[in-house]
Amino acid sequence: MSRLSEWTNKVDAIYKHHQKETLLDYLKRIKAIEEITPLWSKSKHIRALKEDRAVNDRSDLLKQVREKTRLFIDNKLIREYYGDEIAIYHEWMKSFQRYLIWPGLFSIVVFILNNTVYTSDNSPASAIFSLMMTFWGIFFLINWKRHQKSLNFLWDDYAN
Repeated sequence: MSRLSEWTNKVDAIYKHHQKETLLDYLKRIKAIEEITPLWSKSKHIRALKEDRAVNDRSDLLKQVREKTRLFIDNKLIREYYGDEIAIYHEWMKSFQRYLIWPGLFSIVVFILNNTVYTSDNSPASAIFSLMMTFWGIFFLINWKRHQKSLNFLWDDYAN
């Protein structure tokens, strides 16, 4: 019998005692695994293993997540713990939400105008809003590409 099959039999025997617990939770509980990460990821754990150093905990990140008054989490902490791919997604979402403030406010004005002054069938406000959203989309994409290039430069990630 190979060592792998012996080990899996031992794990199965121990695992049967905790039927409600998943195997992944069990392996985390006994500290057999810390994190499941693809090998190409630049997460904190992978970088720490490559640099042969200890991994800091994520308490600063959790503090920011739990703050009720905070709108956005510091992207440096996200990048440090989860890696560049997740951090760039969070940065895109933050940028997208910031850019949506003005169209959101203008859409409220258009809604009020359509329900009070104009009919919804023939409203110049709706036409102006549609045109504005077209230009807003172009403006957002141009600025996002510029911001992404600056992040790639700051993070030394020239692959994108």
